[in-house]
Amino acid sequence: MIASALGSPRIYAVQNILASLVFVILLGAQGLAYLLYLHPSSELLWALNIPLHRIASPLLGIFDFGFGQGAFASMTVLAITVILPLIAWWLRNWLGTAVSGHVALAVCVILTDGALRRIGPIERTASLTPFGGIPPVDSNTVCLAAVTLAMVILCFINHAMFFRRAKQV
Repeated sequence: MIASALGSPRIYAVQNILASLVFVILLGAQGLAYLLYLHPSSELLWALNIPLHRIASPLLGIFDFGFGQGAFASMTVLAITVILPLIAWWLRNWLGTAVSGHVALAVCVILTDGALRRIGPIERTASLTPFGGIPPVDSNTVCLAAVTLAMVILCFINHAMFFRRAKQV
């Protein structure tokens, strides 16, 4: 049962789609930031940019600083990272799936770490509620942690498939 589940192409489809969606979030944040740069008086762009950049800024800040070639080049690189997992899934390429999954896992870890750092320290207050000392956690942090956990599980499945194939050879 587990062996057939490990060999299922649905697992790789889920991993590639999740990896692609992680990169779509980054591409969307970068694209909205560039549109906001072009049209700084648009309230809609401000309303969309602030929450999305709150999620993506831990990685995009590093990406913009290290890449430094301008918005078009960075969006081209991000668009390629969106397309590559889908091509790996379409071609049933295990190595492409593994590479895109591991890169997406690294991105998820960086984004989740940034979201957890935004929570801040626990403030001691006098409260009669049973959860008085717990800092508020937004849904973005919970979703990022869930996607990171899913990517970790999918990467473990990739490793299990690799060692299973190596053992058979």
